[in-house]
Amino acid sequence: MFLQEYGAGRDPKLKWTNRVICATLHKLNPFTHRMKCMTEVIVFLIVGSIAILSAAFMLVSKNAVHSAVFLVLNFMCVAFFFLTLSAPFIALVQVAVYAGAIMVLFLFVIMLLGAERVVGGASNIYNWLPRAALVLVTIFLITVGWALASGEINTHTPPPAAPQVRVIHAAEAPPVDVYLNNQIFVEGVNFREATDYHSLAAGTYGVTVFPAGADPATESAAILGELVLSNGDVVTMVAVGANGVFQLVRLEDNPLPPGPNQARLTILNALPDVPAIDLVDPGLPSADDTTVLIASAGFAEPVETLLVDAAEARTLAVQQTGSAGDRPLATYRDLPLMEGTNNLLIAAPEQLPSGTRRIAPVHVAQAAQPLFGSPDMVAQALYTDYLLPFEMVSVLLLAAMIGAVVLARHDLVQESRPRRPVVLRPLIGAPTATLTTPTQEPTRPVTTPKSGD
Repeated sequence: MFLQEYGAGRDPKLKWTNRVICATLHKLNPFTHRMKCMTEVIVFLIVGSIAILSAAFMLVSKNAVHSAVFLVLNFMCVAFFFLTLSAPFIALVQVAVYAGAIMVLFLFVIMLLGAERVVGGASNIYNWLPRAALVLVTIFLITVGWALASGEINTHTPPPAAPQVRVIHAAEAPPVDVYLNNQIFVEGVNFREATDYHSLAAGTYGVTVFPAGADPATESAAILGELVLSNGDVVTMVAVGANGVFQLVRLEDNPLPPGPNQARLTILNALPDVPAIDLVDPGLPSADDTTVLIASAGFAEPVETLLVDAAEARTLAVQQTGSAGDRPLATYRDLPLMEGTNNLLIAAPEQLPSGTRRIAPVHVAQAAQPLFGSPDMVAQALYTDYLLPFEMVSVLLLAAMIGAVVLARHDLVQESRPRRPVVLRPLIGAPTATLTTPTQEPTRPVTTPKSGD
């Protein structure tokens, strides 16, 4: 109870061990617990303040080199935030690429053009823009801070997703059609085939399975069952059986991705004549000279999943429980266990055209769904559901860039003092007439009248 009360479930990014330690410290010493839990907040406020101040000084500094240095400091603060979010690679890229290579390029261009300092003597006619921007930013920060403080955003849980269901045909039977509440759900599912996930509303459904193309009004169903779905369920219905006796097996899929460089693996025994099977790895015997990965998988019984190292090609075998050393029932050769996938292995009976029966190794792989709020999920939503708003924002940013270029044009800048007339010096040997700019009247020589005229 105290784990939930003192932060065990509030931050899903924290590891379970850290949350247990934090809660245990609270029980042992409440003051120590508060100090340790407040450390992250204090460090975040300090680094965040440095990031904001460095960004502000970057904008107001009149020396371009100083602005670049403040920008490097801002990049360092962002890299620190990535470290606190357990993303060291992105933090390294932030420092090496942005604070390193790109800023060196900026400084090179600044020094090459000799634009270290802003040229004085000119004032922009839009002097009110910085003050207006400061007021708007202040109002924005106050509004967002008030909303975050009063909204208790850290206590909100993501809404449960709608139930998702798929069907796998692993029975010794021809293609089938699956109906839910007398409505066609999927049709023409072949042996070894796995359908895509379909979203359904939460509730109870009556499941009937018919041979492909059969008329439900005149023919009897091969399988009858009931399916109860709740929000957040990810279910796989597997049709198993042989010799005219069939049934549906419900498997609860784990939509979350496995750990780094790992794949999730499970097995289903769809052999009616084999009471239990083992999944073995003939290539990796353990220290006690056994190769069993998953043991005693009974017929049509779900088993626990197993996390294994990802591999592009791996060989696994299925053997009957208690028959170690005998020939395996089926072998999965060059099995791809890719990183971040859920892999379902099914040992199913297959009727060959010759009339003989063999055990078919069925492998169904599915990429795990991205975590709520993860970059993958944000990218999927951004480029599917929110593609039009994303493009509209791009157009607005382009218009803002064009507006910034127009506002910075030289002909919109008024001079703070009038120009001085430029006097052109006469050349050597030229007439004594004074050369001036076209804005002045030329000086004519004065002729003295001669005596007697």
